[in-house]
Amino acid sequence: MNRRDLKAVRALFLDPELEVNWMEAELQRTPFFRACSRGLTSIVRAFQEDQRTNVEQLCNRCTPFYIACQNDNLEVVKLLLDDPRVNVNRVADSGITPLGIAACKGSMALIRHLLASARDLDISVKWRNTDAIVSSQSYGHHAVADILSQYLDDPDGTRRHLLQVLGQGGLRLSFFSFPAANPHAHSSF
Repeated sequence: MNRRDLKAVRALFLDPELEVNWMEAELQRTPFFRACSRGLTSIVRAFQEDQRTNVEQLCNRCTPFYIACQNDNLEVVKLLLDDPRVNVNRVADSGITPLGIAACKGSMALIRHLLASARDLDISVKWRNTDAIVSSQSYGHHAVADILSQYLDDPDGTRRHLLQVLGQGGLRLSFFSFPAANPHAHSSF
C-alpha cells in the first residue's frame, strides 16, 4: 500500500459517521478482520488508532487476532500483541486458541513472539481433548512442543530467553532447528 492510499484510509476515520465495525452480511467479515487476515499492517494500525474499532468482534466464528495467527501474519500479530484490548486467549468457536492454531501449524516465529510477549498466555486450553503441546507434537512440530513445554515449566525464564534471542538481530531460524539426519530429535536451550 502506498502513502497516498494510507492517507485516504486515515481520512475515512475522520468521518464520525463511518461505521468502522461494519460487517459484510454474506462473508461475515469486517474490514479490520480482512486487514488482519491479509497481513495489511498499515491498515491494521490505522484501525487500531481509531478507538471505535472493536478488535474482538467475531467474524467467521473467530477473532482478528486468531485469523492473523492462523495465516502466519507475524507483523500483524506483533501489532495486536501490543493492543491491550486484544484477548490473546479468546477461544474460537472451533475450540482452539490463537496460540493453539499457531502450534498446530508449526509457526515457530509466531510461537516465539507470542511466548516472549508480556501477555499472559494460557497454553493449557484443550482442543479436541489435547492441549497445544500435544497438538503440535501430533502434527510433527516437535520443536514447537519443546518450547511450549519449557514455557509451561518456566514461563519467566523462557520469556527472558526468547526476548534475548529476539533482541539479537531478530529471529534466528537455527534456534530450534534439528539436524537433517534426525528430524525427531528434541531441542533445548
